[in-house]
Amino acid sequence: MESEDIACLCASLSISEKDGPVHILEENLRDEAVLKMSLCLVGKILSNKTVNREAFMRVIGKIWRVNEGFEIESVTGNVYTFYFKNENDRQRVMSGGLWSFDNALMVLVKPEGKGTIESIQFRVTEFWVQIHQVPILCMTKKIGWVLGSLIGEVIEVDGGNAGETSELNQMNHGEENLQFGLWMRASNPVSRNRDRKWGMESTGGNFQRRTVVGGNAI
Repeated sequence: MESEDIACLCASLSISEKDGPVHILEENLRDEAVLKMSLCLVGKILSNKTVNREAFMRVIGKIWRVNEGFEIESVTGNVYTFYFKNENDRQRVMSGGLWSFDNALMVLVKPEGKGTIESIQFRVTEFWVQIHQVPILCMTKKIGWVLGSLIGEVIEVDGGNAGETSELNQMNHGEENLQFGLWMRASNPVSRNRDRKWGMESTGGNFQRRTVVGGNAI
């Protein structure tokens, strides 16, 4: 590219007087925004129809029952923003799912500073799954990790009263093909059929999943 062409391109990127001055936010304003975002969740109800906004706002508060309350803001369609008063309440809601409304799954996301709410991809959530028909000899925590690795990434192991419990997590990496089929991809319609793969029972859904392997449930 010639130097004259580069100069023209740079000129086209320059801010003119009519564009106005560039403002730099003061540090205290930025800190306030970061704190607000750190106590926020963005949720989308995965339904083909628009849910009743007033009914949803009334019901979800009764379901979550957080200690210090929260505020709800309707963004667009079935997308809502939730502002909590403390991190414990936010984490309690985030880890307490699955959440649903009017028989439709709600996916919650912790927002980041980049992009807009409209650009958030609600492709990932967690499901509880039980693995059945495992030999008694294999009902150990270590083998639970091995079995879980067949489904996805193991994120946590917890000991249950009836046996050892492993919590597993399967990430949905964009549009790549997944071992257990299209029902793990949020961009496809949610299926209500029950699938059994590798002794795993699922109620359908197209998302990241958390699997419980444990005790008498195996």
